[in-house]
Amino acid sequence: MEINIKGNPTTGYSWQYNIDKKGIIKEDSNQYKQDYAESGMTGVGGMYTWKFSALKEGIAEVTFEYSRPWEKEVIKTKTYIFNVNKELKIAVEEK
Repeated sequence: MEINIKGNPTTGYSWQYNIDKKGIIKEDSNQYKQDYAESGMTGVGGMYTWKFSALKEGIAEVTFEYSRPWEKEVIKTKTYIFNVNKELKIAVEEK
């Protein structure tokens, strides 16, 4: 299962996440890809992508927070509910 969220690390902000129940899903990979920009343009945002796979049947809530590591303020939050069935297929809904 893939989660895609827009962001801009040139501002110092980044997405971090927390999974409420361990052992139901795991992160397989994560990456950031900058949006297209004309030559010489800086400060262009892009897309963060995480790929998750199922470990066992259950429901896990994943909360992403967009913040700067040196500040306490979280400026955006996104929460997803991962529902893993007995065949280890994942259904995700944004909360």
